[in-house]
Amino acid sequence: MELVAYLRCKLRFVEGIEILHSVLKGDHHWYLLKENDTVVICLDLIKEGLTGTEIGWAYNVVDQSKSGVYDCPPSYFEKSSAKNSQEIAWREKVLQYWGEKEKIKKQLVCDAKSEK
Repeated sequence: MELVAYLRCKLRFVEGIEILHSVLKGDHHWYLLKENDTVVICLDLIKEGLTGTEIGWAYNVVDQSKSGVYDCPPSYFEKSSAKNSQEIAWREKVLQYWGEKEKIKKQLVCDAKSEK
């Protein structure tokens, strides 16, 4: 996908900003950006839409804590720091999201074993 290659390209950012890691989860492109000694979690929301006169793909850079999206890799928390109570609350929701996914996964495994 050309858009993802662009989103991961360091030429997208000004000099001195580096992408440390990125992951694509459906239409959510999560990445860690480093500038000097600061590392932040970033999110691009990818969607199909109109670009000029053609149908194509577009993206929107969203503040992590205001996104309402919680599938960020929790491993990103170790490399970045929360700056305010809003970001801390968002991180708690991310951990809840992954906890719920793990519960569902365990239940599916348990159900599959009991069917045998």
